[in-house]
Amino acid sequence: MTVAEYNSSINALFNDWIENQKDKGGTFIKDGVISPNDWFAQDIRPLFLLKEAYGEGNTWNLVDLINNTSKSAVGAFAAIPYWTEAIFNTTKDKIEPFKGNSKYRKLGNDMLKKIAVVNVKKYNGKSSSQYNDILKYAEEDSAFLKREIEIIDPTIIICGYTIRPLEKILDVNLKDGEKYNELLFYTANINGRETLVIDFWHPSLRTPKLMSYYGLANVYQIYLQKLATKGT
Repeated sequence: MTVAEYNSSINALFNDWIENQKDKGGTFIKDGVISPNDWFAQDIRPLFLLKEAYGEGNTWNLVDLINNTSKSAVGAFAAIPYWTEAIFNTTKDKIEPFKGNSKYRKLGNDMLKKIAVVNVKKYNGKSSSQYNDILKYAEEDSAFLKREIEIIDPTIIICGYTIRPLEKILDVNLKDGEKYNELLFYTANINGRETLVIDFWHPSLRTPKLMSYYGLANVYQIYLQKLATKGT
């Protein structure tokens, strides 16, 4: 998909979505690819599936906020640059040592430009999420959310405590019974391609950045090792 095709498709989707939800009221918060020019040039495209965004006023776009270099990176977006670095710097043979990076203290940094963000709940968001509420929105808006993920076309989906909502969105069973994987990764079909799904913490959880960096890098490395073994 080209950048122009992405912009056209995502805008049309959000217009339909807002029209569909107009009777529900509240602020609709758009999201998606942070930097389409970077995203569609990358072989690795990590999408962070989060629970909900919140804020008042007219419809606004989370992408614009994430690209605002004058704002401090707080909450989820203080951790996500390090998680993104873990993904991009990990191979089947090596995990790059963790390095604290002061430039990640501001939004609009290089790592945030490599990601996409999708919130399950896009309107009437709260600062504190209720899991059953997120599941309800995942089910009610599954067609819109699935289409958004297809338009974004990730190679990796990192679930911030949202793998059950993702199951509802994609209408799949990823982790029940024999499918349960203590290594925390699964695969799902997106656009006819096997896409990695990592079942992880929500990035706003107050864990040390070093610990979550190595946790995610290790999960990803084991997946890459198994993928290499499968291909031999």
